[in-house]
Amino acid sequence: MTLISILNHPNESVLGYSLVRLVGKVLSGSAQTLTIIQDPGNKKTKWEIKGGYFKALILLKEGANHLKLLCDTDEEKSPPPLQWTLTYDSSLINTTEYTSRNIQRVRPVYVYCRDHDGSFHTMKDGKTGGNDLSAAIRKMQIAALLLQTFCAEALKSQKTFALEVDKTDSSLPHVTVLQLKHWKREDLASLSNDWEQDGGFAGYNALLSELNEYDQNNSSVVYFAILGGSFYNPVTKKTRMATALGGGKLGLFADVALHTYPSSVDEIVACWQDSRRVDVNQVRDDSCGRGTFWANFATCLGASMHEVGHCFGCPHTPGVFTGVSKCMNNTCSINESSLNNECFSSRIQQDSSSLKDAHYYVIGPDVINRSSFENVRGKEWLERHGDRPFATFTEQSRNEEEIMLFDSGRNMLLRLTMTMVHWKMNNPEAVTWNFLGNGYPLFLSNPDHKKIIEAHCCVIRND
Repeated sequence: MTLISILNHPNESVLGYSLVRLVGKVLSGSAQTLTIIQDPGNKKTKWEIKGGYFKALILLKEGANHLKLLCDTDEEKSPPPLQWTLTYDSSLINTTEYTSRNIQRVRPVYVYCRDHDGSFHTMKDGKTGGNDLSAAIRKMQIAALLLQTFCAEALKSQKTFALEVDKTDSSLPHVTVLQLKHWKREDLASLSNDWEQDGGFAGYNALLSELNEYDQNNSSVVYFAILGGSFYNPVTKKTRMATALGGGKLGLFADVALHTYPSSVDEIVACWQDSRRVDVNQVRDDSCGRGTFWANFATCLGASMHEVGHCFGCPHTPGVFTGVSKCMNNTCSINESSLNNECFSSRIQQDSSSLKDAHYYVIGPDVINRSSFENVRGKEWLERHGDRPFATFTEQSRNEEEIMLFDSGRNMLLRLTMTMVHWKMNNPEAVTWNFLGNGYPLFLSNPDHKKIIEAHCCVIRND
């Protein structure tokens, strides 16, 4: 009887992605670690066993990978080794055809301004793998692998997205490096009152414009982008040129926590469990107030997955899409770090019988092809997906002239009239309302409106 078992990938499986997560069970009371020997390469890695279970991350090489799993135990009759074979065939999903206009794929891209060197913020302890352009590329490679693997593990039938991979080593993503032609660092950072007036919307559009110029408007590419060179003020604790926006072909995040990311697959688990405190006198704490290296890594990588998810048409729904940084951390680590759920639960609006549909709103067709926070592939800015609305807003007030809405996920206000919709961020510095598009209200009591509502709509809820 085999006492070591792998639960999530059958023996001799063929995978189209290279970073595989193994979840297994060990029937041995004293074993605390598991050794996996991978051939080719005779590479040995050790993984913690907790409660009789283990999780391991193995970077597969192209072709057949023979794995030997052994328990590290002092028992005389230790569990016999488990032999397992997994084959990586990059041609099933990934691609090296970087100029193709037909293959749907994700392109990791590191972007920085024309007067910058591509470096990113880091602490001075020298323990974060460097902060130059080459370090950014290594960290983005691992981040892209984690996003692809997360989707494969989180979605049914191990569905995930294609990546552009390196032509000399198909197990690693190819990271495109784009130095902007049209933007100096200060000019980009100064847009829309240092990105505070619109949450980075103007900066997002500036980057999208250059990416479209770079790839000649290739609609088959979705960008997982990190913008290097953000400005951090340790006195005010504010960051310029930092945002998290996604939709259309661009999922954008900033470099604010890139120093907490792993530079190799071997560093992933250690980074998930790195309890060192972030020094806010040197770098930004972007961890939802948790303050550790692991929390910054989890929050920012999860936010990147969130923004790229918008490019795939994913809505703001309770569950994984709202708390993806927590889910991603738990997916990869058997020994979960201390976690404060308040910062996640405060952003989730649960459906309940006490909430009723009060109003429906569809943006008019004149905003088709215009960039927006949620510019998914659809005919409308706000679109219904399956059983849940694309976005759920809380109604704050209404009168004969307008309805005021609040989106807690974006901390954004929407103002609806009978003919137009405007938006602004919900903070004291945001004074100007920005035009989003023309539209019209819809009501369930109107049969014609109900047909439109069932097709696509933004649901506004009122207590």
